[in-house]
Amino acid sequence: MYRRIVTFLFPLLLVGAERVARIVVTNEEAKRFIAPTVTALALGLLFPLLAPKNLAKQLFSKSAKVNTAGLVIFNRADALVSNVASVMVYVFTFVWIYFLYLSIRSGADEDPALLGRSTSIYSLVIYFVSAVLVEIKEWI
Repeated sequence: MYRRIVTFLFPLLLVGAERVARIVVTNEEAKRFIAPTVTALALGLLFPLLAPKNLAKQLFSKSAKVNTAGLVIFNRADALVSNVASVMVYVFTFVWIYFLYLSIRSGADEDPALLGRSTSIYSLVIYFVSAVLVEIKEWI
């Protein structure tokens, strides 16, 4: 359990360390690029989910002497998670592009906002959704 938590928190720790480093060197753009960075981290979590697990090798052991070449067996729930992940990759890519645009367009001293909320909050929600999809894929 500890390893799973560290796996998901480590990228966020790196983002926090980057922000602290930018503040130490007095870079005024420290806040602006957190949302695109965290959204890109969330996208990175989704890519391994795109392919459903092939259950053919698990079902037939080597002693059964069944030729599993070309045989694809997968769980419907696993295929559903893979399809949802592929849609999320496209959606989150466009969100990342928009957050990047807002970060570049905003002033140096302001945090980019969308619908009155900081884009960093939205990016954390996106990261959480990606982490939940990873856990669902593991349970299936």
